[in-house]
Amino acid sequence: MISRDIRSFDKYSYAKIFVFGILCIFHFCTTAFALENLSRPLIEILKQPIFSEALNIVSTPDKIAIQGPTFCYEISRSTGSVINVEAFRQDNQVITLKKPVNVSADNVDLFEFTHGTTQVIELGPRKIALITEGRLKSGDSCVIHNTVYNDGVLHCCPN
Repeated sequence: MISRDIRSFDKYSYAKIFVFGILCIFHFCTTAFALENLSRPLIEILKQPIFSEALNIVSTPDKIAIQGPTFCYEISRSTGSVINVEAFRQDNQVITLKKPVNVSADNVDLFEFTHGTTQVIELGPRKIALITEGRLKSGDSCVIHNTVYNDGVLHCCPN
């Protein structure tokens, strides 16, 4: 059995201990930095108030576009369906709708109108509300309410 005296380190032992100590400090600092920058829980993000935005409405014969500085919703005048969604971050488009929204209930397509008309029923600083009234291909009447709030939330409710 070889006995070693702690005072008998070779000339590189102190350098190894020094490098190990530096690596430990570096690891601690980077871990602390990473922990500070972790994503917050989703519930915490959802509880934060969303900044209100000024709403603009642009109406064409085919659609109604409701725009804020960071979003744009386009709603079909004949069906009341959302046909386009865009969201922007620092002038870059980050969200876009690939195809129009289609909703069915009890195997009935709620946006298959034979004819429908959309009207603006509320035009205010906090929200813009639309109503689409028409008949489904089945012959049943249908009403769709679309409301866009100034924080960018869209609420669509078929009746």
